[in-house]
Amino acid sequence: MWALLALSAEGLQVAGHLEEMLSLAKSSEQYNQYMMGSMQDAMAPDPLEPSVEKRFRSGQFSVTIRELIAYYIAMVSLPHVAHGPT
Repeated sequence: MWALLALSAEGLQVAGHLEEMLSLAKSSEQYNQYMMGSMQDAMAPDPLEPSVEKRFRSGQFSVTIRELIAYYIAMVSLPHVAHGPT
């Protein structure tokens, strides 16, 4: 995926940061799914109220992860990152 980056030290650093950001976002989503499942299990047999999920997903952790994903998208959208230097 990052083969398009220049093989300079700076390009490798950027690629490493992008990989780490992506890894954090994936792990965070897995954590969110685990927590939602745990809350649903705790409420069983009653369904989890939509307001509980909404409050959980609007918490600081989820907001921070959405910001991280936005930074990731912005960085991979930059021409010099997506296509290498000209």
